[in-house]
Amino acid sequence: VDVATLQVEKLVGEVNDAELDERLDMLAKNVRGYTKREDGAAAQKDDMVVIDFVGSIDGVEFEGGKGENFNLTLGSGQFIPGFEEQLVGAKAEGQVDVKVQFPEQYHAPELAGKDAVFAVTVKEVQAPDEAKVDDELAKKLGLDSLDTLRERVREQTKNEFALASRLHLKRRILDALDKANDFPLTPAMV
Repeated sequence: VDVATLQVEKLVGEVNDAELDERLDMLAKNVRGYTKREDGAAAQKDDMVVIDFVGSIDGVEFEGGKGENFNLTLGSGQFIPGFEEQLVGAKAEGQVDVKVQFPEQYHAPELAGKDAVFAVTVKEVQAPDEAKVDDELAKKLGLDSLDTLRERVREQTKNEFALASRLHLKRRILDALDKANDFPLTPAMV
């Protein structure tokens, strides 16, 4: 088949201001700080809690189920499903027994699908600071201004779009070649 006769569509993505603003907001949220909540304040979604925890299955501690002074942002999805939600409402110096079930497809087969209890001590509750997209954010990231940060994020996004477009195009070219060529394979190739 003459490859010049093949036709494929190449996708091209443009970075618009809404996409750029969304990425900058996400970046600001990722690098924002946290401030300790007043004593007795309950943890809320997006708060960071400093915790100690010990996990057990049927009353027996398991390897990898223990941590101290761990910073956990509630709602981040860092822990197995159900863990973080049970810490919403917890207070500093409080104790919480978090009951969860490990997913069936968990990476440690000896824990997969099992029920566990984590004895959690909440040491501190911290509220997220406001995430601002400004020159201070750029300086925090080692750049001189917000304009420079915007341009860097725009270029990175363009590169991501170009890579996605290239992968899409490659798949379409291979599909077109497969459709245009039909020949038997030797048993050794199969």
